[in-house]
Amino acid sequence: MQERAGAQKRSLRKDIRERMATLGAVGRDLSIEAQERLLKSGLLDSARCVSLYRALPAELSTGLLEQQLRARGVRVLSPRVHPDRTQRELELCDADGTLVRSSFGIDEPHPEQRPVSLEVIDVFVIPGLAFDERGRRLGHGRGHYDATISANPRALRIGFFRDEAQIDRVPTEPHDQRLDWVATPSRIIACPPRTKPR
Repeated sequence: MQERAGAQKRSLRKDIRERMATLGAVGRDLSIEAQERLLKSGLLDSARCVSLYRALPAELSTGLLEQQLRARGVRVLSPRVHPDRTQRELELCDADGTLVRSSFGIDEPHPEQRPVSLEVIDVFVIPGLAFDERGRRLGHGRGHYDATISANPRALRIGFFRDEAQIDRVPTEPHDQRLDWVATPSRIIACPPRTKPR
């Protein structure tokens, strides 16, 4: 069963990447619209520390979110892949430090910047290739975000996607983590509640 889900996910990633390539990079106006919708949703209002990502061309930008959250006094963190590639959890560092381009083509905090404890994060804003309305997310296949958010299950998980990334059902494996909310340029979607530790 797990092998079948893994094969389905690999095939789906290929199909979605091809579809997103035909759509091209996310335009600035679309990213602004999505960020403004998320900021007005109230989901970030009580957060003291938020993890944002650095966007790839096919992903929604988070630049306005970072700017507005900092203006509110919120601590904003950026992810970095652990130097030991067998370590799945991302390292989260303050977003105001020096950035370097990783081998994945993503701007990451400088290697000398100290990561913070995942326990301080109130909200994760998470990218991906696809999502469904039940909060299942298809990532790029390396498992970094699944490992990271599972290490802090109390934090709110918000998927941040273009509308075209929605599909009927994302196949899952035991390690896959569900989202609490999904924000797109046109919608805020409440996903079914997941069990959180007390």
